[in-house]
Amino acid sequence: MVGASVTINGTNFSGATAVQVNGTTANYTVNSSTVIQATVPANATSGSISVTTPAGTATSSSAFTVTAAGPTITSFTPTSGPVGASVTINGTNFSGATAVQFNGTTANHTVNSSTVIQATVPANATTGLISVTTPAGTATSSSPFTVINPPTITSFSPTMGPVGTSVSITGTDLNGATVVQFNGVSATFTVNSPTSIQATVPATATAGPISVSTPGGTGTSSTPFNVATRFENTDAALRYTSGWDQNSTTRPWSGGTAAVAPTAGQQVTFTFTGTDLRWIGFRGPQAGIARVSLDGVFIQQIDMYSVAEEVQAEVFKATGLASGNHTLLIEVTGTSNPASTGTYVVVDAFDVAPQVPATVNITSPPSGATVSGTIMITVNASGGTVAGVQFRLDGANLGAEVTAPPYSMSWDTTKTSSASHTLSAVARFATGSTASSSPVAVTVSNVPPGQTRFEDTDTSISYTAGWTRDSTLRAWSGGTAMLSTTAGDRATFTFTGTSVYWIGFRGPQAGIARVYVDGVVVSDIDTYSSFEQVQAMVFQTTGLAAGTHTLTIEVTGSKNPASAGTYIIVDAFD
Repeated sequence: MVGASVTINGTNFSGATAVQVNGTTANYTVNSSTVIQATVPANATSGSISVTTPAGTATSSSAFTVTAAGPTITSFTPTSGPVGASVTINGTNFSGATAVQFNGTTANHTVNSSTVIQATVPANATTGLISVTTPAGTATSSSPFTVINPPTITSFSPTMGPVGTSVSITGTDLNGATVVQFNGVSATFTVNSPTSIQATVPATATAGPISVSTPGGTGTSSTPFNVATRFENTDAALRYTSGWDQNSTTRPWSGGTAAVAPTAGQQVTFTFTGTDLRWIGFRGPQAGIARVSLDGVFIQQIDMYSVAEEVQAEVFKATGLASGNHTLLIEVTGTSNPASTGTYVVVDAFDVAPQVPATVNITSPPSGATVSGTIMITVNASGGTVAGVQFRLDGANLGAEVTAPPYSMSWDTTKTSSASHTLSAVARFATGSTASSSPVAVTVSNVPPGQTRFEDTDTSISYTAGWTRDSTLRAWSGGTAMLSTTAGDRATFTFTGTSVYWIGFRGPQAGIARVYVDGVVVSDIDTYSSFEQVQAMVFQTTGLAAGTHTLTIEVTGSKNPASAGTYIIVDAFD
């Protein structure tokens, strides 16, 4: 081949002036009068060898055969990649290449030129040298190509939790991870090692597999992560017997507090809807033993002793429950592991899957209601532990956020114009998520401003026997109101003016009253309402002749079929 060293033997070589291979001049050295060492020149072809001296030229009797030069590999790029990656191999004498291998595994390839080959990393390839084979020989790279394997996920823990939960993912080839997703939603994460990733369940994640992507490909878990709803120990769904301590210490409890009890017989019940449950508690040197029952059936005793403290520890889990409502009962036994220094049982929180959607709805007043006086706005919120509810009137905040159960507020409608308005509510959950209610349309109808108020105690009002004065916590005008349930009881208000307004009460226990103006029956008024309205404008009449008039309220003793009572309330007159 070109570049090969050829030994030429003969006689009278001294003073040689030229050596040629089939007519192509070669470099040479005259070793002696009988030996010349020559190098096969570039572009030489097969043929006879000639030696020229001043005395003449001698030609070989047989032909020298020039063979093709073997390949060389000078570089390749990229130097690493997954199966299926395209690799450019640079070198020489690649024409007619018959094989390219990655650490012994044959790859598909294309010879672009005598100096460039394009190859594809084959399946089952491992890290090692690249080789190129031609009819003239085999060349091997001086450095290895690194095969990047696709990641695999072998396990993760915990298997359920709310948004924000830190999840440990275990697998192989996790180094270089570029994306971690929970059912397609990207999460923040930290690669701890090629076998470990710590990821945080992202907002909007739903139940489904976890995936990890690296330059080598994407690995997906074989089982789903169940996104759960977190119920803190303060949630209304938990019911405690006496003696539990809502303990807010320097320990990082979920939600800031945990319920702690050491005494035998102390219990807590948690009512939930779902198929999977996780009790978040505590393990430590001072922890005791608890009995756990589910739907009235004893499940197991749990020893929560541990040499080292574990805060927000998963101490019990139930999965695959029938879809529907369930009740978990935890009972303190007052006993402990012999190594424990206490009998404490801690209830920090519960996780329930499938995730309960975060919702809030105004339950009172109903949409379309006419309201007056002071009413309670109530809501129903679900989807986790409620941290606060902000009520809104016509899109603007109505008072401060309500941060204590039952998350209702008293609304004095007299401070709002008599017109159509829209109520709404925004619930804020302990997890940081929020939910907004559908709007509720109401019509405010109150006494117009500028009227003179006569309280129920005024001497212009006379009562028949049977009326009683009430001074409950309801916000009666002037602090009191007169009430009666006895048919025939009357209250008569004597006034001078052209209009009059009866300020009373509407509610679930209110009855029907008959109203007289100047001794003439004008209307029967049904004061029933599905929600309470204190200082409500129950009746009005206008356009009276100037002068003195009487307005009489008579208890009929009858009621709306939906009402729980026949109460009639006289609070004031305007």
